Amino acid sequence: MFIVNTSRVKELRKQKQLSQQNLADALCIEQATYNKLENGKSHPSADLLFRLAKKLDVKVNELMMEINGVTIIKGNNHEVQITDLVSLPTDKLKLLQIQLQQSLQLIQALNEMQTN
Repeated sequence: MFIVNTSRVKELRKQKQLSQQNLADALCIEQATYNKLENGKSHPSADLLFRLAKKLDVKVNELMMEINGVTIIKGNNHEVQITDLVSLPTDKLKLLQIQLQQSLQLIQALNEMQTN
C-alpha cells in the first residue's frame, strides 16, 4: 500500500485526456477501484503504483505524496534521501515512517521486476 498524491494523479490523467474508465481499463482494474484510488479512499499496491506511473509517463516518486510542500522521498539510484524533517509534528512523522516503509517495499519490488 502506498500513499499517492491524488490531485497529481488526477491532473496527469486529465493531461493525457483519459477518463477514469479509460485509465482503469488500461490498468486492468475496475473503474470503482480507480475512483477510490484517485479520491484517496484506497491506496495502490507497489505493482499498481508502478503500472500507474508507467501509464501516466512519469516516475513513481512523482506520484508520491508530499508533506508540508517538501518532497520527503526521492529516488536516486535506489537511495532514499530525507530532507527538512526538524519541524515536522508527530502526526507527520508517523506518516513519514509509513512512507519510508512503503518506499523500501517499492524499491524491493522494482528491483525484483528488473531482475526477472
